[in-house]
Amino acid sequence: MKARGRARPPSQVAAPSKEAAAREDQASKDLADFSNEYSGLRLSINVEGLGEVEGRLLKASRYWFKLLTSNGVLYVNKAYVISIKPLEVASPAQRATAQQG
Repeated sequence: MKARGRARPPSQVAAPSKEAAAREDQASKDLADFSNEYSGLRLSINVEGLGEVEGRLLKASRYWFKLLTSNGVLYVNKAYVISIKPLEVASPAQRATAQQG
């Protein structure tokens, strides 16, 4: 069997530049969701199989919301979120914090 091509030795594979890595990092941040806009606000979240849940958003990660509800802390997997409705408007200070983070 004849080889079609040759793999480059590791010494010949170009490593990504710092600029390319920074662009890739920024691109991933640009594609981030809007969870940080709701940080600290009271929300109503429609969760598949659970219905409407109301609480204050304590923290948002890539896959989870951490809500403080009347029954305690609730972790909601974002894959099951149907809709999010803010129950209060963010103050200018909260908006500035969300834009920074």
